[in-house]
Amino acid sequence: MECSSVNISDELLLIKAAKNGSINAENMLYSLHKKNLERALCKYKFLHMILDDLPDHIEFDYRIAIHKYRIESNIRFINFASWFIKNNLERRCANII
Repeated sequence: MECSSVNISDELLLIKAAKNGSINAENMLYSLHKKNLERALCKYKFLHMILDDLPDHIEFDYRIAIHKYRIESNIRFINFASWFIKNNLERRCANII
């Protein structure tokens, strides 16, 4: 299963497997979310480039829409990254103790 072809139900299965200790599932999720974040940032940069051609009142609304999109796109990545880091720290601490 390639990261680019992972759908929501596959992602949920990967999350469940990762929470049950599958390192492979964790790595797959990390790659998926990293790719999604990179894609979102690329789209944001492209949209940001065309703002110069918009009238002021449209530009303001457009900027708000872009920031809303960025926030929504990144929330899933941030949530996963937080869980991923916490999980890895707990695993490393368990090995030390």
